[in-house]
Amino acid sequence: LVILVVACVLAVPTHAATAVGTLGSGVSVAANTETTINYGGFDLVVHTTTASTVTLSSYASVVTTMPSGYSALGFSAQAGFTLAIDGGGALIKAELTTPPLTTSAAALITGSVSAGCLQYDVDARAYNKIDIDTYTAGTKTIKVQLPKAGTYLFAAVSANAQIPTFYNKTRATSSTTASLSFPGGFVLDVSTSSANTVTVNRASVSAHTDPSGKHNLGAYFSINQGTTQSVTATLKFTYSAGMSSSVASSLRFAYWDSGTSAWVFPSTGGSVDTSTRVVSQTTTHFSEWAVFGDGDDGMQESNVALNPASPSKCYAVDYDHTVGVMNCELTKVDGGANLRMYLLKGTSCPDANNFQMKTDLVTDNGQSRTICVTGDTTPEVGDGRYMIAVFAEGLSGAGSQTRFSLEVSNDFVCNASPARVAWSAAVAVVVLAASYIMA
Repeated sequence: LVILVVACVLAVPTHAATAVGTLGSGVSVAANTETTINYGGFDLVVHTTTASTVTLSSYASVVTTMPSGYSALGFSAQAGFTLAIDGGGALIKAELTTPPLTTSAAALITGSVSAGCLQYDVDARAYNKIDIDTYTAGTKTIKVQLPKAGTYLFAAVSANAQIPTFYNKTRATSSTTASLSFPGGFVLDVSTSSANTVTVNRASVSAHTDPSGKHNLGAYFSINQGTTQSVTATLKFTYSAGMSSSVASSLRFAYWDSGTSAWVFPSTGGSVDTSTRVVSQTTTHFSEWAVFGDGDDGMQESNVALNPASPSKCYAVDYDHTVGVMNCELTKVDGGANLRMYLLKGTSCPDANNFQMKTDLVTDNGQSRTICVTGDTTPEVGDGRYMIAVFAEGLSGAGSQTRFSLEVSNDFVCNASPARVAWSAAVAVVVLAASYIMA
């Protein structure tokens, strides 16, 4: 009890201070001091546990389309702000009262349309909704608590719009259904019997082998409640446009049953809409869920983005063939970085120091490289799990991205597309699987 009391006391500011700031320039703030920084007409109130340098910068314009139901709001000189804090301590408070919205922006906030704030991940080009404290119509200003350093934009939010959410972000739930949308096409509609929370993580691989006769889409979702209670939910996943119609029509959600150590496909509540490219599943429980399609001879991924925060993706292919070859074709869609693919049989994600086969660099948009696993390669083609990783080399900085498509298939012969394959016996220690999580 004494330790808890001391911790709480340390989080309480011991002093108050004021400072004058300039956008884009650092302001020094003392430890455990609630400092109000005035930027010539609007304020940022900051409290950190150590002496820090706080920099608030203008974010000029919205470069990534906002989610459906959200319209960008602007101020006279910017669309939002980027907060940076140097000093190593914890951020206790960062309360921003914005400058006035422009007259045209303020006119959007009327009736069922409210003012909102979106945290923006520059690298992932994704949004996370932040609850605001107040919007004052008379001054056209928004007050919001910024939870951490980062970029924040402002929006007019339509009633019943989905709530954009980062993975590994805890959201409140209640008896009223909330629709949470996540990067990469996953949506969770959820209600709980009483006030609760839900957290969703995504990974491109699972520790569990794919169901017999099925292949994964590199889309595994771990969904957890804060407190276990009655839940009603619908899981939705938008699959890539490049998927064949025959495979798409077979897509289904399954959950991992730890009691039987098996993937279970619910007998009811599942559907796939090939016109909207959405596979859905209703459920009354959470666990690890994944999307699978018919056929155990490969996988398809289209327009996957790599960025400085997530420069690689790892996939697992549970192969069940001893006849023919396994073709793994990597295609660069667009972007400034070069791509390389590595393959390793087993359960560890490969990389430059731990692989059995690899491609040459893929440098040009539209260019493809293929790894062909045969009876004469190391590893040989056959039953078992193959791990495939795609790395971007030379990403140019914050906000940059390079996209790729990946197709793994069982064929009679190696692909004839121009490609060279190199392999190595350099198999090292276990490498952690690359996850698909946004903080």
